[in-house]
Amino acid sequence: MSRLEFVTSANRGLVPLDFVVNSAADAVTRRQRENEERALVYVSLTRARKLAFVFGYGEMSEWFRARAEPQG
Repeated sequence: MSRLEFVTSANRGLVPLDFVVNSAADAVTRRQRENEERALVYVSLTRARKLAFVFGYGEMSEWFRARAEPQG
């Protein structure tokens, strides 16, 4: 495990990867693929012992958008 982890390009359409999720034949397969994509993000973030950084450009993924908006 590393002390720091970086998730780059956490953008809409990339996290989760639209092509993977939207190519599902039915709702069950779509949900399964979305869960697989979520698991990849979970593993990458939980490998960090100390800090995890999430970067993106343009429109952030809906999975990170609430955390990226300024709190006020």
